[in-house]
Amino acid sequence: MHNRRTIWYCMTLAISLTAFWKAGCVHVSAQSVSDVMETVDFTDSVNPAEDGDAAMTADFTDTVSSVNDGDGAMTADLTELHADYLSEGDYQYAEQFGENLLLIRMNVPETDDTTAYIDGDGELFYEENFCWQFDLYSPEENTVIASLNTEEQAADFYQINGTRLLLADYEKQQISSYDAALSLLASYDISAFLDDSDGFVYASADEDSWYFLNYEEHCIQKAVYVSGSESPVGLLDGNLDEYCSVIQMASPDGSKLLLSVVDDETYLSSCQVVEADALLSLRSYLQPSFFWQTISDDAFLVQLSDETGTYFCDWFEGEAVYFAMPEDYSVSLAEDCILAVRDNLYAGEDEKPMYSASLYDSTGVCVSSMFISGDTDGDGETDIYMLSEPMYIREQNSIFWLMGEMTGEEESDTYDTYLLWWNLEADSENAGSVIFYDTAAEASGHGGDAIADGTDASNAGGEDTESDDAEIVIILGEDTDLHTEEASDVPADIQSRADALEEAYGISIYLGAEVPEQVGNYYTETCLDPDTLEAAMDQLEMILALYPENFFTQLLYDDLRGIRIYFSGTLSGDMEGMLTDPGAYVEEIDQFQVMVLDVNQWWNWDYMVNHEISHMIDRSLEFRSMYQKDALFSEETWSSYNPDGFEYLYTYDGYEENAGWAGYAEYFVDSYGTTFATEDRAELFGTAMSSFLNDGLFSYLFEEGSVLREKLDYYCACIRDGFDTAGWEETTAWEAY
Repeated sequence: MHNRRTIWYCMTLAISLTAFWKAGCVHVSAQSVSDVMETVDFTDSVNPAEDGDAAMTADFTDTVSSVNDGDGAMTADLTELHADYLSEGDYQYAEQFGENLLLIRMNVPETDDTTAYIDGDGELFYEENFCWQFDLYSPEENTVIASLNTEEQAADFYQINGTRLLLADYEKQQISSYDAALSLLASYDISAFLDDSDGFVYASADEDSWYFLNYEEHCIQKAVYVSGSESPVGLLDGNLDEYCSVIQMASPDGSKLLLSVVDDETYLSSCQVVEADALLSLRSYLQPSFFWQTISDDAFLVQLSDETGTYFCDWFEGEAVYFAMPEDYSVSLAEDCILAVRDNLYAGEDEKPMYSASLYDSTGVCVSSMFISGDTDGDGETDIYMLSEPMYIREQNSIFWLMGEMTGEEESDTYDTYLLWWNLEADSENAGSVIFYDTAAEASGHGGDAIADGTDASNAGGEDTESDDAEIVIILGEDTDLHTEEASDVPADIQSRADALEEAYGISIYLGAEVPEQVGNYYTETCLDPDTLEAAMDQLEMILALYPENFFTQLLYDDLRGIRIYFSGTLSGDMEGMLTDPGAYVEEIDQFQVMVLDVNQWWNWDYMVNHEISHMIDRSLEFRSMYQKDALFSEETWSSYNPDGFEYLYTYDGYEENAGWAGYAEYFVDSYGTTFATEDRAELFGTAMSSFLNDGLFSYLFEEGSVLREKLDYYCACIRDGFDTAGWEETTAWEAY
């Protein structure tokens, strides 16, 4: 997320920050508040002070003083802004508010009426009795110039849009808008669209329009108010062909929205930049797997790969480029610049905890760099924390952070909060440039050397992105290829057959040493026996040939990027409630559908592989049914085929002795099908496919009028309904009854 976000801040996040603060465990850095980001190492281009510990030890009280590193080796002009109202304010966060900074504190009174609890995801919640404190800080005047406390007005969420502060009260179903001086402008009734939305509402650039996501219709809508009205006078639907799933954020000036959308034909997710006023798509970024993305007034930035540290940046008025950043840096946008910040507070024994950062312009050239120690007393422990994301003030050409310095004994730690001011006019001649590339593939191999030693960036650029409000479609990145030369231990003819299957069905097959030692929750063994691999490959070729040509590409949905099949030896696991020695299993790992197969059980693959494919089918149908209003597939309908009062075990423990199977054998293929609804369908589908491959061996299970036949007919109809069947045979293998 960039430093001038216009998204709602969830109450749970702010309260969680409060909880960390009170517990003395505050490490709320730019990285921990943001989504997962990747970054650049500046140690070769920035010359930190030899005695970095002295950089932060000066005692400033109600003064503005420059940070002195002791030997003049700093590449940036850093200033600490100290004042009593900063150190005593107990601020937990700060955001840019026009050319000023909004200092933010969540107050949670410790009273008998306040109930705290932890939800299933580990998030801390307070049920009631909290309020926001907003103090408007002017860097130019070094003082608080306005304040707002929500103690008398409930505020579940807040949003910053340029120089407007927006507070949402869901109990009253209204939003209140405050101006640059934190004075109330107006309150708006949002009851007309709140029930159908996801609870997040975004302000437009003008004061009388709001955007929200209609969950029922899966579309973005704009509520229009007339000046002074409390209720909307009309709703405008977005002119988008895709389903809108999430409004990620708005640009700081409110002119653009960043959306996550789902294609209504492929059901793959992508990002769109939308012109807010008319709700028209300007750009679509067609890669389903994004680790993190953000938007400024000038650009769209996305991390394409966590493994390679590859990023894509689309300058709206310039070129689109790819670049790579090493692992330990976070990357964000500062208006028309790229900001990379390193946080090595958990450094090794030979490193001192410190922060470093560099700012790069749209050509990749470094504008300024800085370094600051995180250790004030020289004991090697971190004493200073960044409590906010970087806040870029264009008019002052400066970046600010809210900082917290730990003081006191270990048993009673307290934090002295202040502002760190980075003047970007400082000399940066020793800082290198970021190298830009034309493609993700070119950039992905350069994560460790993304900084050039003072050389100009290649700036080869991407495709031309200038447009007169017409949508531009940009295809980003490539799938990560895990094939290595280590697979040379596999016989050449076996590898050649695997390559042919990959080409024919759009999947990836991994053999021998290419299979990781652990995949998901299970451990693997390497199998190199030629006879076993050949027998397994025979089975896989025969099974895949039963499926239509476009079938496997349709198993991808949302952010999934591909299907991977691992040929493993014996599988083993020790997780409670899971099978200890499965013959095969399927998991979603790193945006891939992953199937792991025990090749020693190749003789049972006619059932086993099809069983696992059913799990992939289930996941695809479930996702599609979220958007397809008249989707045939539903768990409720499936359950209607089971006996009254029946419930699945929802565990694998003890399924062999399940009384539900003993009493209702005609409803299930075997007792394993009584564990989960997904296993019920997988047993049914796998057995039907095995029967097809073995001359109707199990056809007696699917006789006309039987419950299993009815369940299979329904499942087959769901597949027909949820998939594009153009070019399919009139009767598929699983329908041949």
